Amino acid sequence: MPLLRRRLWLPGRSRGGRRWTWAERRRRTWNLLLAVDYLSVPTSQHSWQTSSRGERRFPGAGRKFSSRMPSTQLAVASSGGRGLGRKLKLTPRQQQEVPRRKQRGEPIHDCCPQLQRPRKQDFEALGPMNEPMHHHYVPVFYLSRWKGSDGCLCRFSRPYGRDVVAERVRPRGTAFEPHLYETRGLPPERAQAMEKDFMAKLDSDAAEALLFLETGRPKVDWTSTARHSWSRFLLAQMLRAPEDIAQLKSSVEQEWAKVMPTLSAVYAAERSPSDPPTPAEYIAQKNPAHGDELTFGIARALMSHKKVCELLSDMHWLVLEAPHEAFPLLTSDHPVWMTAAFTEEDAFLMIPIGPRRLFTATVKPETQCKLVATRRVALVKEVNKITVQHARKFVYGQTDRMLPFVQKHMSTKRHSTLLERLAQKRNHEIVAQGHPRADTRPRS
Repeated sequence: MPLLRRRLWLPGRSRGGRRWTWAERRRRTWNLLLAVDYLSVPTSQHSWQTSSRGERRFPGAGRKFSSRMPSTQLAVASSGGRGLGRKLKLTPRQQQEVPRRKQRGEPIHDCCPQLQRPRKQDFEALGPMNEPMHHHYVPVFYLSRWKGSDGCLCRFSRPYGRDVVAERVRPRGTAFEPHLYETRGLPPERAQAMEKDFMAKLDSDAAEALLFLETGRPKVDWTSTARHSWSRFLLAQMLRAPEDIAQLKSSVEQEWAKVMPTLSAVYAAERSPSDPPTPAEYIAQKNPAHGDELTFGIARALMSHKKVCELLSDMHWLVLEAPHEAFPLLTSDHPVWMTAAFTEEDAFLMIPIGPRRLFTATVKPETQCKLVATRRVALVKEVNKITVQHARKFVYGQTDRMLPFVQKHMSTKRHSTLLERLAQKRNHEIVAQGHPRADTRPRS
């Protein structure tokens, strides 16, 4: 219905040449949608309403659409898009066929092409209108594990200073950034390739792998593809946040600035008189999207790093259940938490995958035994504390019952991200404000 309404929401003018007001266009669009829906329902099932002037009309319809309108004239939008509310006359054959079909309770769309709904090809032809704008850095399928019966989850944030505010939001309405993975400089139909072709498939494969974790499948049932998909998702969650993308773009620019003097000397010796004076201008002229294409090419390579994914897949995986006497698990906009390096003695990684499930991956089985032996109530409390402390903007839960806990611990610790540590090793400037110095101490 929203797509149909957007398709039919066309600017137009009244008979006198006056442009429709927004209220008139809204009312006429709504009347048209009701008309199309009711014409596909048998007459015996119509539920009419009687206005104060004795007119019969569809529920919710405006005053301009009533049963006083002749049956051979229907208020529909012309296919040429010349305005809403035009009266389109039916052909003589249609005038005879429509009453018969309505009396028999049959649909009339096949005999009246004017009333047929837009096809899928029509919406695809709209092009950039259907391109994804909101790019989620925490996937919708993951946040949906915390939604309640109302289809929403509780989001904790600090929009007005230090006070934490709890509000109900839908999983699709949070943890996104407009045009986060957009390749600037490309046409609209190609600019969203990172989101549509890479991130969407990564999240889709991870959603299937998460079903294996939730059903408690034994290790022998895991296919190499499913295990690799979940490993790649864990790695991507440490690299896809807005701060990470900003840092990666800055690092690419700083690396490019290091080689620019050498490149400028070579370019000055070989350029023709018609070429731009600098190599940067030459590249911008030939390919305006060069910077973003290079950035997202590196991002794809990092998120699909073969050796790191194999290392994660070879770890010992376990899903721990939280008891009902414990508080539900929380998550955040940085849900994956790991030790500083997998080369440590007790290196491990963890991520909540639901209010009552915690995924853990350890390098050594002894570390896994220690986690299993820990009291679950104390473990859940410690995991929630770590999750809230390392959150950047948002913390998520089922309800707002843990608001005091979130208020006390939210964003009290800030560790360097994976990309920030890589940038510091190459002596790059860190763009995020308030970042700590990279250290190799275990996270706590």
